[in-house]
Amino acid sequence: MKSWSQAAALERRQQSWQHELHRQGALRERAASQRDAHAAEVAQLRARAGRLQHELGASEAAVVMLEGVLERALRADGERGQRLRAEEQEVRALEEEAAA
Repeated sequence: MKSWSQAAALERRQQSWQHELHRQGALRERAASQRDAHAAEVAQLRARAGRLQHELGASEAAVVMLEGVLERALRADGERGQRLRAEEQEVRALEEEAAA
């Protein structure tokens, strides 16, 4: 009788080990799948970061260009204002001369 109970205990132990091996295999597969998904996500984020850096560089170049345009426009506006004031003074001088 002891040999039957020992055989049954060995059978249960073997089944338990097989179940544990199967469970560990499934865990390894899930971990590998998660690693692959994580690696894909990292690759996507790196690609996005590269695109954003490129866009930022283009934006910075556009800002520099627009600052130059604004500076030239402000300088031209100031020069035009000086010319208009000079012309107004000339017109006043002519009006005063004509009135006298």
